[in-house]
Amino acid sequence: MYPDWTAIAALAQVGTLIAIPVSVWLYDLSRKREEQSRQDSWEQFYAILDEQYLEILKIIVEKPHLADQAQVRDPLQDTEYSAFAFIVWNFIESIFDYCEKDESLRESWHHILVLESKRHLDWFNCPQNRAAFKARFADYIDQLHGSTGPI
Repeated sequence: MYPDWTAIAALAQVGTLIAIPVSVWLYDLSRKREEQSRQDSWEQFYAILDEQYLEILKIIVEKPHLADQAQVRDPLQDTEYSAFAFIVWNFIESIFDYCEKDESLRESWHHILVLESKRHLDWFNCPQNRAAFKARFADYIDQLHGSTGPI
């Protein structure tokens, strides 16, 4: 007539013994999925950077005068170069921003940042061009190239 409290307590203990490992397993599974999701996102982002840089290189193949401001020959090419340099500098600034957040990106993309910023440094150092970028980024470029800033 009265419940058997000993049996109920024993069932509760068994339930607890099962619930704790299952909870730990579910928590661990959740962490692994979250970590995999972060890894997948990073790989996707890295692939996007690769694709963008490949597009920049394709443009240079199509119009070699865009590789360097010194190669510009006429007013049309000068206009094309200015637009292209702005695209490249926006790409470089994006790399700079993301590298601050992710050490592995810095390791992979720093050499591209150095190469492309050196290639288009004269364009960047024109005050009207430089004004389009964050001061912190401009300071970094000055330190990177030993530059004194705008010409």
